[in-house]
Amino acid sequence: MRILVVSQCYWPDTASVAQHLGDLCQELSESDHKVRVFTSRFSYEDKSIKYPKVENHNGIFIRRLYHTHFGKKTIIGRAIDFISFNFSALFPLLLMETNQTDAIIAMPPPPLLPFFGAFIAKIKGIPFIYWAMDLQPELSYSTGLLREGSIVGKILNKLTQYTIRNSERIIVLDDDMKNYLIKRGGNRNKIFSVPVWPVMTKYYDGDRLSNPFRVQNKFKDKTVVMYSGNYGNAHPIDTLLEVAFQLREESSILFVFVGGGTQYSKVAYYRKELNCANIIQLPYQPKEYIHISLASADFHVVVLNKKTVGFTHPNKIYGAMYVGRPIIFIGPKKSYAGKILRDNPSNLSFQEGQSIELSEAIRQSSTNLESFVVVGERNRDYVQKYYNANRLKAEMINIFMSIKK
Repeated sequence: MRILVVSQCYWPDTASVAQHLGDLCQELSESDHKVRVFTSRFSYEDKSIKYPKVENHNGIFIRRLYHTHFGKKTIIGRAIDFISFNFSALFPLLLMETNQTDAIIAMPPPPLLPFFGAFIAKIKGIPFIYWAMDLQPELSYSTGLLREGSIVGKILNKLTQYTIRNSERIIVLDDDMKNYLIKRGGNRNKIFSVPVWPVMTKYYDGDRLSNPFRVQNKFKDKTVVMYSGNYGNAHPIDTLLEVAFQLREESSILFVFVGGGTQYSKVAYYRKELNCANIIQLPYQPKEYIHISLASADFHVVVLNKKTVGFTHPNKIYGAMYVGRPIIFIGPKKSYAGKILRDNPSNLSFQEGQSIELSEAIRQSSTNLESFVVVGERNRDYVQKYYNANRLKAEMINIFMSIKK
């Protein structure tokens, strides 16, 4: 197949969408499919990073589009970035030659990008595939960024409905998302639930204290509780921050935030203004080094807002389990992540607001880390069995190929 992919995030960006999309496109290319990508010239997380305008990477043609790049510091600036990228992508989509494309794939961010992809695909008579890594505008409603009954909300609902009804295939990450889209009028036979996979192909299996990331950042022999990835409006980190505050006098426990997002300043407030010296903030790590940074933790934190179940998916749980580390889950039991933790009950699971209970659990666990080594090993076995990257990518490609049958 000749596939055109449109996404603001793509290789070599560190965002989850970029890494998983890069993996999939590479698999498509190696399977003799012709892949073109329209994406951003700027890093999603660090707008000071600018990529080449045109590039051919491992057989994949990449065209990077110019747009505003205010970054994530303000909601208005981010909204302008989203709007400008949508229009930057619109014109090359309109000008593309129909006889060179068998399918168009698009996913957020930006939120409206799937609509533009579906609209152009409809005009051109090309099948459209919607890879819904999260659902917008529903995610924005559930986190308070948008009001559903507003004029903007009503417009976005109409555009989303158009996307759902005009997608030849929709791929979601779990059954909660699938069931929601079916309720919104999606064709059950065209919606497929395929979770994402760990983007790593190796893991660090050396001595705990000799881990290069641990040595580099002077974690020493402290119990490291790590949150790695985006911590934006959709990620409820308040309970975790309260735990860090309650344990600020425990010199043997360290809370490490790797990544960034709209709540970066909130974490910094706890670290600086509330004197939580047990909090460290570090930047995103490159994909080729991520298995080292993840393995430097003793526990990995995964959070999920109960209001966002069915609209988003905690992708970070797969990488944390793949490197063989125990999970601290803060979120609803009735969720896809909750199911994974039920399958692996030796991990720690708490509801939002249970900071006192979680503080005590971390304090007790830090004195008996050896008992969690087996938990981590079981996590690795579980994710390798049920979330094998090659199998899941092949499953997605088969879904794409079914369009031509």
